Amino acid sequence: QDIVSLKAHITQQYGLTEENKWVAFGGSYAGALAAWLRLKHPDTVVGSVATSAPVLAKVDFREYLEVVNASLATSEKGVACVNNIDNATKTLDSLLRDKNQWQYLSALFHLKRPLMTMEDVHQLAQLLTSNFMDVVQYNKVNAESEGSNVDATIDTLCDMMCDKQRSPLESYVAVSDYFMQEEHIPYWDASFADEIAYLKRTEWAVAIGVRQWWYQICTEFGYFPTTDSPNQPFGDLLPLGFFTDVCSLVFNISTDALNKSIAQTNAYYRGKNIPKSATNIVFPNGSIDPWHALGITHSISAALPAVYINGTAHCANMYPPSPEDPQSLVDARIKITGLIGTWLETAT
Repeated sequence: QDIVSLKAHITQQYGLTEENKWVAFGGSYAGALAAWLRLKHPDTVVGSVATSAPVLAKVDFREYLEVVNASLATSEKGVACVNNIDNATKTLDSLLRDKNQWQYLSALFHLKRPLMTMEDVHQLAQLLTSNFMDVVQYNKVNAESEGSNVDATIDTLCDMMCDKQRSPLESYVAVSDYFMQEEHIPYWDASFADEIAYLKRTEWAVAIGVRQWWYQICTEFGYFPTTDSPNQPFGDLLPLGFFTDVCSLVFNISTDALNKSIAQTNAYYRGKNIPKSATNIVFPNGSIDPWHALGITHSISAALPAVYINGTAHCANMYPPSPEDPQSLVDARIKITGLIGTWLETAT
């Protein structure tokens, strides 16, 4: 409804008419919004490009790390890479469950302050797992177009994890050290109490982005990337309760309320059950991108096509073209452009 109101405002401000046709573009959460806009307000836009759109709300998004696992396996060293991550996290999980090892591990991973609670242990596990999650999600996208200085890829991670001069745990530490250097930070803050205190702050300069996203996922979507699936190599230190505790502590939202909200989201927007009566929504998704697990990867109808792009990651088709783009991405952009052209030509 906000987008409908925005369109009305812009139409009035710039003196637009019915002759001016609108197409919605969105990637990730905004991709879901683009799809839902066309679904709920089809007269607002002639079509929507819903890229990497997680249209299914899900509390326990265990599939995220399952796709990370599968995507890491696409590397030339994929099998060994995944096995070494699994061995490293098993060793680390064992050490983390022994409080006598916390001081040693705090120094090993350059933590701001020593681990004090099991909640800190979970927070550290999230930080270390996120190093792999973020790289897989954005593997080989044209990030230089946005000024990104971090160019790590799945191959970068697997090369580090398969260094025969190190143990799997030492390689896991090396990955952590690599990102500290790339991000120019002197330490990791694994204090769960610090994280909760940060998320509770409401000053605009502090709260922009992160707190709002947490509020959305705690009230509408879930999307919590847990380690509750056995089909991933990152141990079991990111249970669903770790994430739902954040919702409770920061926003006073109970797990029961969260589950009801996610059910309401799926009931209203239909999740993956987009009605065949809908038209002019295209759903591009990358095979490497973990978010495709909550998206539309098979065409619903000729008017609701999926464009599944092998070998690409999150929102890859929305970045500027690059000479390094695989042919699957080149072809996907051509197909999407053609669909938009058809929508505009046939719009009344």
